[in-house]
Amino acid sequence: VGRCEPQRCRDRLRRECPEIKDEDVRLFCYLLLGFTPTIISVLLGKDKSVVYNRTSRLKARLKDWNIFL
Repeated sequence: VGRCEPQRCRDRLRRECPEIKDEDVRLFCYLLLGFTPTIISVLLGKDKSVVYNRTSRLKARLKDWNIFL
């Protein structure tokens, strides 16, 4: 994805990966904005360990789809 506006990146992600879940798109945007796992855990209402696991899985899926953070 490279450096781009989060909205454009989100739109591209949805276009190229229509099966992606809304929660993963939200996580993707938070990561693009540079939010820390602590902040993301508060925003999502999840434990930090959940955020770490979801981030790892999301990055692996993005790599499979040839989309990089």
